[in-house]
Amino acid sequence: MKKTLIGLILLLSISGYAQNFNASQYSKTQVIESGINMTTYNTNGLGLNSDFAVGAGVHFFASVFEVVDGVFWLGLAFDSFNSQSLTDEIKYSTSYLGISFKHHWPAASALQINFNFGIQTLIAGNLSSATVLKSLVDNKDFRGLLLTPGIGLDYTVSKTRSSWITIGYNFSYGFNPLNRSDISTLYLTHNIGVTLRY
Repeated sequence: MKKTLIGLILLLSISGYAQNFNASQYSKTQVIESGINMTTYNTNGLGLNSDFAVGAGVHFFASVFEVVDGVFWLGLAFDSFNSQSLTDEIKYSTSYLGISFKHHWPAASALQINFNFGIQTLIAGNLSSATVLKSLVDNKDFRGLLLTPGIGLDYTVSKTRSSWITIGYNFSYGFNPLNRSDISTLYLTHNIGVTLRY
């Protein structure tokens, strides 16, 4: 919990820094994005049951700077990916912090295709059941970097000269290519959120 709180404070600090940095010639438009992650785990190895129910978590992204004018950003991302086993009532809760690349491509007057790619590391996580509460931070099955490529659609609901607000849907596929343990976990995530660009 402490690491999660530190991560969120860091995200808010980066967002404030980005606002100040916005005045420079390197950054014209900033992005703040928040939403809900609906995640299903897919776990394989050692004969484990891979049937998991959808779990809800949070998503937050704050751009640090604009890489390409109005279409491509680099920023800090926080995500929680949670799920629960259907058979033995084991619950997983994980929190990740890292960087994310965002690209918005206009598809129609109010629609945009949203491409993103995240590189994150686990900062907090637990496995819990009726009798067990176990930290996942030092678990070898969750070590390494989580890669989260994603694609989605954004719909513009409000636009002015200086800012615009979109609501959107994004699907991402999280995997850890550095995992060398006997168990691998994939995160299949549907995200619904709101994005502010200013």
